[in-house]
Amino acid sequence: MGISGIGAVISPEAYKARKNTDITACSDFDHYVSQADRVKAGTVTAGSSGIVLHGLNDGEEGDKLIGAWAEVCAGCSVSVYKPQDFDADHPVYRVKSWDAEGNVTERMVDISKVDPRNCDSFDMYAYSCHLTETGEYPDAQMRLMMAQAHNRDTYGSFTYQNMFDKTNWLTVLKKAMDMQYTAGNRKGYMDYKKFWDFLNDKYRL
Repeated sequence: MGISGIGAVISPEAYKARKNTDITACSDFDHYVSQADRVKAGTVTAGSSGIVLHGLNDGEEGDKLIGAWAEVCAGCSVSVYKPQDFDADHPVYRVKSWDAEGNVTERMVDISKVDPRNCDSFDMYAYSCHLTETGEYPDAQMRLMMAQAHNRDTYGSFTYQNMFDKTNWLTVLKKAMDMQYTAGNRKGYMDYKKFWDFLNDKYRL
């Protein structure tokens, strides 16, 4: 299960000074990961941001939490659950998101209908959780959230509503990949390229 938080985008110039690590876009990331046990028990506040990372208690009875994400810049929290009646041959997940005021939006995401070339952040996060949960691509959740930092950079001001915008995530990953290459971070470049290659091959782009 992924327990994660993402903060502000780091500029390419600032990144070059720390090119031995990937762009995490979140100074509090380690703090969020360390809160995993608390998240499993209910909810946890993501650092000093005041964003609540919702957990198991927010699912329906019998649901299994497989991913929780505090998107600090957008002021929201997203959780992905495997329903009690989950069918591995036809995977459908329950996705719940909370805005900064605590208003919740819920949807069921049919993985067979998710197109990474044209879907919003919530469907893509559910898809990445599925890839990680099944082991088809274990690093998918992390790669998606890191790429999201680059996607935010295309907006003047990123909000919760922007999370609903249809996005070509292959393009977003390519941008992140190229940025790592330009910064001279071979490992960061290969991390994104592997995920891009995986999706590119899967969708025969």
